[in-house]
Amino acid sequence: MRRTDNLSTIGPVASRLGVSRWRLAYWIERGDVPGPSLQVPGRRLFSEIDVERIRRAIAGRATAPPADS
Repeated sequence: MRRTDNLSTIGPVASRLGVSRWRLAYWIERGDVPGPSLQVPGRRLFSEIDVERIRRAIAGRATAPPADS
């Protein structure tokens, strides 16, 4: 069984990243940002590495040029 020490659920991770829980979940579902390394029924559990990967993806979204419409 894997240990869940030092893992966070989506709410605290979203707060740390400065986005809403719902927006982060939406981005993960769309594949815009990486998801958690560990999922158990009803929970997404994020490591510090996961949080840093998401932080980089969000920063990349902010600096990406707008898509042509």
